[in-house]
Amino acid sequence: MTLPLLVLGGIGAWVSTDAALNNPMERVDQLLGGGVIATVALVALGTSLATANAFNDFSAGLSLKQMGVRFPRIVCSLFVTASGVALALISRNTQLGQLTSDIVLFAGYYTAPWFGVVIVELLYRWSDPRPWETIAGKTRAAVAAFIIGFILLLPFTATPLGNQIAADYPVALGWLGWVSRNVLDGGDGAYLAGAVFGAALYAIFRRIGRTPNTVVVSRLG
Repeated sequence: MTLPLLVLGGIGAWVSTDAALNNPMERVDQLLGGGVIATVALVALGTSLATANAFNDFSAGLSLKQMGVRFPRIVCSLFVTASGVALALISRNTQLGQLTSDIVLFAGYYTAPWFGVVIVELLYRWSDPRPWETIAGKTRAAVAAFIIGFILLLPFTATPLGNQIAADYPVALGWLGWVSRNVLDGGDGAYLAGAVFGAALYAIFRRIGRTPNTVVVSRLG
């Protein structure tokens, strides 16, 4: 999955503008002038999107298992996939489809600060033989870093929904996507910013929350 996702990220960073939000595939085709090169780029995009969504379906299947659904993980993943395809076909080219797409795109930013938290936690567990099985001990610090990191990444977002909310409520919510619109020319820097914020905040909160080891000396008399 790494190679196509790197290709997707590189192409996305190259072509990101306000126009690309409405039709990213058409933007790629226009930028490359059509022909073989544009076809190769679009195939790379399609492959990247397929692998990324396959990974999402796999994760969703694991989540259903953790919620107590008593079916094999493969069955759970296939159920999520079928539900997503059905929703996409039903809502395609409708207002519901556009709204769903905008909400999913906006909600997906939660992964960025949490990724930063997880990376820092794994670094702290570097010497553990199986770090992924170690029970978390700094949950409050992780939650705080996640929530604050998510709020701090919002000015870096680039979504139609966020831009519309900022335009409708300029005084209260005009900061949504402000960095993207005014500094990055419509480019999305929220995932990188969110990971950095989440990691930095969790490292600070985890350090602050540490308690020094104490030695208790008892006297026997």
